[in-house]
Amino acid sequence: MAKNHSIFYYNLSTMLDSGIPVVRSLEIASQSSHSEMKKTLSKIEETVRQGNTLYEAMAMHPKAFSHFDLAAINAAERAGGLAEVLKILADWHEFAKKIKNRILSGLLFPAAILVIAAIVAPLPFLILRSYTFSEAIGESIRILSIFTVPALLIYAIVKFTPKTGFPRYIIDLMSLRIPFLGKALRYLAVSRYCSTFYILTKAGVPVIETAAAATDACTNAVIADRLRGGAVCARKGQPISEGFKEPITEGFIDLWKVGEESGQTEQVVKKLADLNAESALFKFEQFSYWLPRFIYALICLMVIYLIFRNYSSIYGNLLNQSY
Repeated sequence: MAKNHSIFYYNLSTMLDSGIPVVRSLEIASQSSHSEMKKTLSKIEETVRQGNTLYEAMAMHPKAFSHFDLAAINAAERAGGLAEVLKILADWHEFAKKIKNRILSGLLFPAAILVIAAIVAPLPFLILRSYTFSEAIGESIRILSIFTVPALLIYAIVKFTPKTGFPRYIIDLMSLRIPFLGKALRYLAVSRYCSTFYILTKAGVPVIETAAAATDACTNAVIADRLRGGAVCARKGQPISEGFKEPITEGFIDLWKVGEESGQTEQVVKKLADLNAESALFKFEQFSYWLPRFIYALICLMVIYLIFRNYSSIYGNLLNQSY
C-alpha cells in the first residue's frame, strides 16, 4: 500500500499545485491509481463532491489511511498548505517503501536457500534407507520450523503488542540492541518525529500540538519517551530542545538548539529528518546485507549437525553394504 499512497499523494499534490480543483484532481488520481485504491478514491471523490473536505472524506476509510496521514491532511486543509503537505507525505511513503523493499529483497534469496536446504538435507539418509519417505518429509518440516516458528513468533509479538504501555517499551528497547537493525530503527524513529514536526509546522499547526503529535508518530516507544519532554517544554513556553533526553542520535539536540537560537527551527528540523532518513536507509542496507549471511551460517550449522547426528547410521549402512 505504501507505493499506492506515494503515487496518490504525489499526483494529487501536483494537480492541486497546478490550480486544478480538488474534485477534478481526485477524479484524475482515481483513474491513474492501482485497482487496489481505485474504489476507495472514487468514494472519496464522491464524498468531496457532496461538499465535504478531503480530510472528512478520507477519514471515512480508516483502514486505507493512517491516523498520521489524516492528521497532517486535516491540519493542512485548515492552514491552506495542502499541496505541499501531500508532497511531503508522498516522499515519506516512498521512503518507507524503499526500506521495506530492501529488507524483503535481502530475505528472498536466503528463504529460497532455506527451503532447498530443508529438502536436500534428508536426501542422503533417504537414499541410504536410514529414513523412510515420510521420515524425510518430517525432517524437512522440522528444519523449516526451526527457522520459521521463531520468526513468526517474533512477528506476532511485535505486530499484536499494543503500541503503548510497558510491553511495547520492552520490545522496542530490545529491538534497539539488535546489531545494525537497532541503529536503523533509532534513525527511523527520529526521522519520523522530525518529518511529522516539519509537516505539521508547514501546515500551520501550533507548536504545542505539533510537538505532541510528533511524539505520538514516533515509531519506537523508547525514542518517543526521550523526545516526549519537548511537548512538555512547548506547553511551558520553553525551548523544545530542553525537554529532550540523551541518547537520541548523534548531534540531534545540538542541531535542534542551533535552529531555535537562529530562528530557523523549521529548516533545521527538515534537515534532521533528511539526515536521519539517510542514516536509517544506510543501516537497513547493512542489516539486509548481513542478515542473509547469518541465515546461511545457521543453515550450514544445521546441515553439519544433521550429518554428525546421523553419521553412525550412515556408517553402519555403508558397512552392511560392503559385506
